[in-house]
Amino acid sequence: MSDHLPCLTPAGLPDGRWTSFACAAHDQGQRRAGTVANVSIQIRYCTATTTDKPFGEMRNFIGSRGSGALADEKKPAQRDHSHAAVWTRVVTAGFYGASTNNPNGVFIGTGALFVGTLPPITISSAEVSDNQFTVSWSSVAGNSYNVYTTTNLTPEQIHELGLKQIDEIEAEMFAIAHQLGFKDIAALNEHIKTDRSFYATSGQQVLDLYTDYVNAMEPELPKLFGRLPKSKLAVIPMEASRAKDSVPADYTDGAPDGSRPGHINVNEYDPEHRLTLNIEAIAYHEGIPGHHLQISIAQELQNLPDFRRNADYTAFVEGWALYSERLGREVGRYQDPYSNYGRLENEMWRAIRLVVDTGVHDKHWSRDQMVAYFHRYTAMDEPNIQTEVDRYIAWPGQALAYKLGQLEILKLREQAHQQLGDKFDLRAFHDEILANGALPLDVLDSEVSAWINTHK
Repeated sequence: MSDHLPCLTPAGLPDGRWTSFACAAHDQGQRRAGTVANVSIQIRYCTATTTDKPFGEMRNFIGSRGSGALADEKKPAQRDHSHAAVWTRVVTAGFYGASTNNPNGVFIGTGALFVGTLPPITISSAEVSDNQFTVSWSSVAGNSYNVYTTTNLTPEQIHELGLKQIDEIEAEMFAIAHQLGFKDIAALNEHIKTDRSFYATSGQQVLDLYTDYVNAMEPELPKLFGRLPKSKLAVIPMEASRAKDSVPADYTDGAPDGSRPGHINVNEYDPEHRLTLNIEAIAYHEGIPGHHLQISIAQELQNLPDFRRNADYTAFVEGWALYSERLGREVGRYQDPYSNYGRLENEMWRAIRLVVDTGVHDKHWSRDQMVAYFHRYTAMDEPNIQTEVDRYIAWPGQALAYKLGQLEILKLREQAHQQLGDKFDLRAFHDEILANGALPLDVLDSEVSAWINTHK
């Protein structure tokens, strides 16, 4: 997919030197920036500026903002305005830079000034004529999507799947809203946003909730698995240095020899603005039966070489963790309907990712559109929304893997149940899913299909 974004320039441009000109581009509010020779454009605000800085000064200006490798520093006598450059993510926070080494030494780019707003794009051509400056660009998200999801799904297919998932989850959320006495989801969400009892009062309270949910789940695990890990799990505070801009909780692997336990790192920053109703689901996701159980079992698979025991296919690892959030219901957890609603909020969160990630990287959504989409469908707290949106912008495709991996496991479970009938054993199925460490989804499909055939 590519767009042509024309910017009208004043007539009679001086030879070799261009003055500022207005940009008449339309791009749904999305911010783009590029530099061709000495012309800079910033499409979101429909303005364009020029610079006569020597090439060395421009190198320092851009290099100080995290750009990649620069072109030949020698300023060319003649400039070629038709060339290609690739925007790349150089730090997770969202700095972008680009450069090219074309035969005439033309330098392109910096988006580094626009932190957290520029998705990776390819500028496929840039042309200057007497009356028009045109940039053609195209999304490069597709390759990233294939890497993280280990599928061949297109951005459009993923987007449509996300819309379908949102409809299905919304129906479940409506049922709980009705059960709790609310006329619709919006009324329940508004109640959650304004009732302070759904928010923590201290970091210690948040830490204690995670600990309690992990401790309550541990004795239930034999109902779900035949094999359990030897490695222990501890719930600890997240490092303060990264908490402000981090997720509600994450997981750190334990040592393969068991000398150090796995850790759920709990974010205690700004607890008064953190919802507590989704903590139960996150505890299962990050701890047991999610990341800790899956990763620890993989580390203990002595029949596999090291690289297999430590494989980290995002679609498998995160797909399993999201699938694990549901398992609590199968052993009597989520006894509070608000906590179950929080689980569905997490499901909705992952489904929304399919829409907003493809929205920004394939359909050219603005950051504001992404934030508004979260507000429309969830009661997620504001710090979480802001962190998530910046993450998708800076890390295309990674967040898609959660929902797509979960859906693959659910598909295989249904397939096994239908084909094995009364022979289907949930514990044996889970053991099979985890028996080979993390796998690409197509390989997982082949392995589970073979297992089904041997147990018919």
